[in-house]
Amino acid sequence: MKFDRIKRKRGLAKRGHEDLNLNQSPRKEQVLVLLIIGSFLWGTTASAGAPAMFQGTDKGRPCSLYVHREQEQAGVYEVEVSTSYEHNGQGLGKIVLTFDPNSGGKILQWQDPKTKEFLKVVLKNESESLSEPSGFRLKWMHFDHLHDATCSELKPTGAE
Repeated sequence: MKFDRIKRKRGLAKRGHEDLNLNQSPRKEQVLVLLIIGSFLWGTTASAGAPAMFQGTDKGRPCSLYVHREQEQAGVYEVEVSTSYEHNGQGLGKIVLTFDPNSGGKILQWQDPKTKEFLKVVLKNESESLSEPSGFRLKWMHFDHLHDATCSELKPTGAE
């Protein structure tokens, strides 16, 4: 009798909530809702720090270069980047590029001498940072074979 009266009081008996858990307080439900809303809002503000993105094409397909972090230490410029290239969920991941000393400020590069993987980013103009990339060339190891890609005509997308 008490069960039906409580259900009716909450207006739930009419809506088909026969399996109502009366031990769950409305306060717990409010806290849960606030927690879910708060985590959603935190996620949207966290995405405001998204990496800068440059988008280009590779044989007509879109390709991207993401800039995660830039720093200069002891006069050496470093930039942490990743690309949109992956195969079966595996890609190169984040890597740190430095200027090729023989490029005159036009090529940022990373190379792994053991695996022959590399990423070279060509800049439109001589620069001291990754401000205007024109394209990049990438080779990366996927299990027992190398993937090769060339992304050109890079333009900033405004995801900064």
